[in-house]
Amino acid sequence: MKTILIGLLALLGFSPFIAKKCFYHDQQSVTQILEARHSGNFFDPNKHVTANQIKSLIHAAQLTPSSYNEQPWNFIICDKSINSEAYDKVFNTLHQFNQNWAKNAQVLAVITASTNYSKNNHANTSAQYDTGAAALSMAIQATALGLMTHQIAGFDTEELTKLLNLPSDVIPLSVMAIGYEDLTRSTTRTKERKPITENFFQDSWGSINNYWQ
Repeated sequence: MKTILIGLLALLGFSPFIAKKCFYHDQQSVTQILEARHSGNFFDPNKHVTANQIKSLIHAAQLTPSSYNEQPWNFIICDKSINSEAYDKVFNTLHQFNQNWAKNAQVLAVITASTNYSKNNHANTSAQYDTGAAALSMAIQATALGLMTHQIAGFDTEELTKLLNLPSDVIPLSVMAIGYEDLTRSTTRTKERKPITENFFQDSWGSINNYWQ
């Protein structure tokens, strides 16, 4: 049966390699990456993020689905090793608490959303949702590459908007710190998550499926 389905995918334009991966890839791989992903506070200033790694992060975000394929996100990537002045502009808009731990991150990526559709200038109510998905795609890929990310909401929105000359319909949502984790200072933490029964319902609000637990 799998051979037939793989053949059908090939007829639909998928390469044989991709068609096979749809069925034979490790079903747990994404879950394992999500379990490994964490927002640590200690970056290693001596380990360098490469241009190829940044390119890979960009590609992951680029592949994210969005409403009407609008792709409302923009990532303004500031690499300390390339342009320290641009990096410092973004860094100085962070609240002091965040500056204390983010200072050793090599890369700061400002994540923005365009609030209107480009085709008709109507409000895009899915813009922030879609941009958040793109940010997660980048964070997942970073984890897969052995990097660490930590997204920051605590920054001066007005100052960052002015410094980056953002258009009036573009809003900054987050600053993502990217780099290698300093394993000599990091501590292992258990992921704290609410019970499934608090967030996942079946058929109606508050209706619990005990099988999912």
